[in-house]
Amino acid sequence: MSDDTGLSSSFRKVLNFFKNLLSTGFSNFNSPGLRPRRAIRVTAQTSGLRLGSLRGPAAYGSGHCPDQWLTARVTARTSGLRLGSLRGPAACGSGHCADQRLTARVTARTSGLRLGSLPGPVAYGSGHCADQRLAARVTARTSGLRLGSLRGPAAYGSGHCPDQRLAARVTARTSGLRLGSLPGPAACGSGHCPDQRLTARVTARTSGLRLGSLRGPAACGSGHCADQRLAARVTARTSGLRLGSLRGPAAPPVFLQV
Repeated sequence: MSDDTGLSSSFRKVLNFFKNLLSTGFSNFNSPGLRPRRAIRVTAQTSGLRLGSLRGPAAYGSGHCPDQWLTARVTARTSGLRLGSLRGPAACGSGHCADQRLTARVTARTSGLRLGSLPGPVAYGSGHCADQRLAARVTARTSGLRLGSLRGPAAYGSGHCPDQRLAARVTARTSGLRLGSLPGPAACGSGHCPDQRLTARVTARTSGLRLGSLRGPAACGSGHCADQRLAARVTARTSGLRLGSLRGPAAPPVFLQV
């Protein structure tokens, strides 16, 4: 009997040892890398991540992550991203992202963009975009434009567009124009149009004119028309005249100051 009692007591001690070991997260050991891994694994398991995919020490919920991969992976999983698509260290939600691609990817996925289309580092929501193509793509997708039609860097909503074609395309699409008909850079709604053809086309379409009838640069509604034929045609159409009866440049009194 005494032997049986001693055996069960030893078994109980071993069992308690392992229980304490699991509950303390290896706190009895001096290795600094083991303690945070339990926190990381618990958080990962809660988020549905595979435990084997966690590398390096990381403390979750302590306000400091030596290895910020988990934070990135958890954020990515929450946003429905593939875990394999995260490269380099990334901390999301901590106010600092060493690799800002994750933030861009999360934002892009939220907007329904393809993840593979994001090149270079992009910080979204921080007020500064090193590569502003994402901002352009997100805005374009929101406006129903094709992503492939964006060329060069473009920052939308920041008050400055290095490539103003996107602003023109967005405005054109909103007005029901074909995207292929916009040549050269054009910014509409910003108070300055290097190529004023878009403004003319938008005004013409609104007035029921054919788009092909616009020649040269023309700005309507801005108080200045470099090519005043459009202003004449718009006024003529409004007055019930036939468009073919207009010859040469003509400016209605409202546009021309003599």
